[in-house]
Amino acid sequence: FEGSDYYDINAKYMHILGSKDKLSASFYIGNDYSNAKNSETHKYDYNPDEDKSSQLKETRYRYSKGDKMGNIASTFHWDHTISPSRTLHSLLTYSEYKSRTYTDTESESIAWTDDFDYLRQQGSFESGISDLTLKVEYIDDTFKNHTLAISGGYTLQRVKSTVEFTSHKANLYDTLIMSGNNGYKEYVNTFHISLDDQMVFWEKLKIGLGVRLNNYFVKNSNYLSIEPRVRLRYSPIKTLRLTGSFTIMSQAIHLLSSNNIVSKHDLWVPSTSSYAPTKAHQGTIGIEYEYKIDGNPVIISLEGYYKKMINLLEYKDGASYTSGQNWEKQVCVGDGWSYGVQFLAQRKVGPVTGWIGYTWSRTMRQFDRPGQEINFGKPFHAKYDREHDLSITLQYRVTKKWDLAATFIYGTGTRGTIGLQKYEDHMYRPGGYNSSIYYVSERNNYKMPDYHRLDIGSTWYLKDKKHANFGHVLNLSVYNAYCNFNPFLVYPSGDKMYQLSLFPTIPSLSYTFKF
Repeated sequence: FEGSDYYDINAKYMHILGSKDKLSASFYIGNDYSNAKNSETHKYDYNPDEDKSSQLKETRYRYSKGDKMGNIASTFHWDHTISPSRTLHSLLTYSEYKSRTYTDTESESIAWTDDFDYLRQQGSFESGISDLTLKVEYIDDTFKNHTLAISGGYTLQRVKSTVEFTSHKANLYDTLIMSGNNGYKEYVNTFHISLDDQMVFWEKLKIGLGVRLNNYFVKNSNYLSIEPRVRLRYSPIKTLRLTGSFTIMSQAIHLLSSNNIVSKHDLWVPSTSSYAPTKAHQGTIGIEYEYKIDGNPVIISLEGYYKKMINLLEYKDGASYTSGQNWEKQVCVGDGWSYGVQFLAQRKVGPVTGWIGYTWSRTMRQFDRPGQEINFGKPFHAKYDREHDLSITLQYRVTKKWDLAATFIYGTGTRGTIGLQKYEDHMYRPGGYNSSIYYVSERNNYKMPDYHRLDIGSTWYLKDKKHANFGHVLNLSVYNAYCNFNPFLVYPSGDKMYQLSLFPTIPSLSYTFKF
């Protein structure tokens, strides 16, 4: 770990135009930058009893990596009340995510005969996605036991990527330098309308029926998706609720993630005539129970889910974003599924509030279509398959103007692909020494170390005595209080695995002015 810089800016504004109209706006921008470096040198003793040309004298290794990520999110909202039971909501949003990664790796092996093998690889990868959405929703509550919602809108998505790379190989007899670049910029136009009806029967049963129609236009292709949804909620008694739902969803943007544990690259790519939008079918069933402690309600819920995904994209075995080839030639199409159980206990009222949330889940992939096989067509773990996810948040109101808070987060590591076994290929090279080849048993065979941290904070609420509408909030917090070095990436060197970490203990002070 070398260093990091980051900043976040938030702004919110709300204005009431009258009894029937309200305007609100919010804006966020944030950027994170991190840099990591590592270098190693190993010297070896000369053995006069062995062939001089087959003995290494020295090996050198140097690695540096820089990452920059940025987010922008802005929202403009207009609420208009037509009548006490009819409202109109207009929403305009813009969001943008972009990332840039630079890597520079250099290795050199020198024999006692002064023969050598030298390799330097440099790469720069940029990827981004932006969304511009306009949505209008009409809600009508005039019907008895029915709440009708009709909405329509348009979304313009832009995905872009740029790749540049250079490879420099050399030995005593030859030098080879290769370089290249690749990139694209594509747009996805989405028109959507939806209809939803929330119905109430006997005050105990609520049924929500809806349908959404999406029409995607991308790269001279047109895709139409009809997505029904059903929600059920039954309360046999006031403190007990049984829930269930079924939803069909689609998305015309695919996320391609590198499975290499050393490289963390996410690439957003559009659907094309060869690759249809991703579809998902998800069903849930749950139970929720409410009881009181010292007169304050505590809600406990348990929900299970199953999700089937179709038309997923993954990199082919051995494919690389630095190859210079078009991404469409480097991917395969397959399916996936995810299932799990979510537990949540929360207390929203009282001097001590907070929640405990735990999720156990599995996320798998299978690419077994003819000509599209990955992992020999066998199921494998998805990159973001995290079996355990735990979060505990507590807030204690000491006085009306002062509270304390703490949050603990734990999650099992994500997945990646790495050769855990190696052998020597015994091919002749200048100097006569061998080269190691790593054997990969299956896709995403390595699980990253677990992630956990504790955040603590204290907040003071101050009011301006001269101006009743003015308020001041002062917050002192500590991120990663016990300074756990969570893994950002893991890389092999020799026979060992090394870890790079970001964000140790970080104290912060923030001030908020409300008016």
